[in-house]
Amino acid sequence: MYFDSYIKRQTPYGEAEKRSNLSWFLEQLSFRWAWYTALIFTLLFMVFNAKRRQRVIKIVKPLQNTSLAFVKTISNLYIETQDYKNLIDKKITYFLEKIRSDFNIDTAVLNDDFIKKLATKAGRKKEDVTQLVNYIKWLRTKNELSEESLIKLNKFIEAFYSQ
Repeated sequence: MYFDSYIKRQTPYGEAEKRSNLSWFLEQLSFRWAWYTALIFTLLFMVFNAKRRQRVIKIVKPLQNTSLAFVKTISNLYIETQDYKNLIDKKITYFLEKIRSDFNIDTAVLNDDFIKKLATKAGRKKEDVTQLVNYIKWLRTKNELSEESLIKLNKFIEAFYSQ
C-alpha cells in the first residue's frame, strides 16, 4: 500500500487533488496577473541582461607631433655652438652609412674603385661622384670648418640624391 496524503487532498467529489502552495494565488485573478507579469519581466530582464557587458573605453587624445620642434631645437643648439666640424663629420657619416645600406658598397676607403662602383650602382655621372668624394676627403683633412663648407657639402649630397 502506498500512502502519501501529505501532498494530496480529498475533494468533495472523492477525487484526490494535488495542490501546491501557489495554487491559491493562481485562483485569485489579481494575484494571477501579478504572478504572470513578474514572470514576464523576469524573463525579459534575463534576456536583455544576458549580453556581455564591456567596460567603457576611454578616448585617448593622440600625442602632438613635435618632431619639427625637436629638429628646430637641435639645429638651434648646433648653430649657437658653431661647431661646424662636428656637424660636417656627422653628415658625412650618415651619408656613407646610407651608401653602405642602399648600395652595399664598402666605404672604408674612398678611392677610384669606390667612385666607379658608386657611380655605376647609383646611376650618377662619374664626374659628379668624383667631385663629391674629393670634397668629403678634403673636409676630413681640415681641423676647422666654416658654415659655407657645411652648406656646400649639403648641396653636394642633395644633388647626389636628387639626380
